[in-house]
Amino acid sequence: MRIDQYISELLYDFECVVLPGLGGFIASDRPAAINSINHNFNPPFRKLMFNKYLKDNDGLLVNHIAKAENLTFKQAGEKVDQFVENCHEDLQNNRVVVFENIGMLHFDNNQHLVFEQDTNVNYHPEAFGMSDFVSPVIKRATDKEKIKGMIFPHREDLSKPADRKGEKEAEKKRNAGIIAVISASVLLLFLGWGLMNHNQISAYWENQASFLQFIISGSHQGETGPVTMDLPDRPVTKKAIKKEPGKIMEKNEPATTETGSDTQKKPVLAGTGNTSTKETIPAGRPHTTTVADHTKNVTVVKPTAKYYYIIAGSFSEKENAVRLVENLKRHGFDAVMAGTSKSGMYRVAYMTVEGLSAASKKLVAVRSENNGDAWILRKPNQ
Repeated sequence: MRIDQYISELLYDFECVVLPGLGGFIASDRPAAINSINHNFNPPFRKLMFNKYLKDNDGLLVNHIAKAENLTFKQAGEKVDQFVENCHEDLQNNRVVVFENIGMLHFDNNQHLVFEQDTNVNYHPEAFGMSDFVSPVIKRATDKEKIKGMIFPHREDLSKPADRKGEKEAEKKRNAGIIAVISASVLLLFLGWGLMNHNQISAYWENQASFLQFIISGSHQGETGPVTMDLPDRPVTKKAIKKEPGKIMEKNEPATTETGSDTQKKPVLAGTGNTSTKETIPAGRPHTTTVADHTKNVTVVKPTAKYYYIIAGSFSEKENAVRLVENLKRHGFDAVMAGTSKSGMYRVAYMTVEGLSAASKKLVAVRSENNGDAWILRKPNQ
């Protein structure tokens, strides 16, 4: 039986525990403490002392042992007496008596009974879970240092503007890096989208380029092309006759003449006396008329009409384009296939219109009533 174990249990709740025949353990509570030299913080602590004069049995220890060991009070008292007898024997033989978690008893050189507490165990009820610790020193400026700092700024304060300048430059670099990353991300996003929609983008820009080209050409050439003009017969000097062919003949292309029923293609040169009674006009070329005179032949260019498509849409599959043509015809449009684009898209037109001005008016009507994305395309091979 470990009597010292029961003494340790009682020291948590009682300030005095007597071991009959040997002495009593007295507890004294100490508050938390701070060592200003080594900056050590100590929690509340219960200090134990041993009084050899407290030998009378108060029944506290014996009764606690009797309940714990399920013994009678007398039997528990006998156990305590045996333990005290063993302690006296050890002390007389100059041995140290150890009480586990409490401390130890021994005689010093002067034969004085000495008790040394085991400081690893704290019996203070409010110190549960606490332990000693060391905290670093917190440096605070004194009033004298504060006043001195207000009158004479430290050198560190004088260097603050330079430090702020460096901070601003570092912040600018960080912002520039962030902007560069965002710009690169947006650029990569648009590039990826462009690669995924390459065909649609090509068709769109091709259509827009064609539309702008024809508007610009129409603004310079007018709606019906070159103006036809018949010159009256009047005497012309030989000097004027020699200069006229180079100015009026278009690309020096020969005109054709027809005599009787047989048609013969002969070049008609200005300034000669030949007369053309009938003309054969090659297909796809401007109509030309040779005016005969005894002194002058003048070639005048007549306009050729230009045709434009009102485009409804473009399709990568021909079947879809044909289906749209049939659908538009059922709705009253003279829809036709308008060829293919450079990227192989099949175009469908609402109608074919003569002249850019008329085509522009039709486009406005179609956009307002049917399709806001319709556009104009000049009919090729003209």
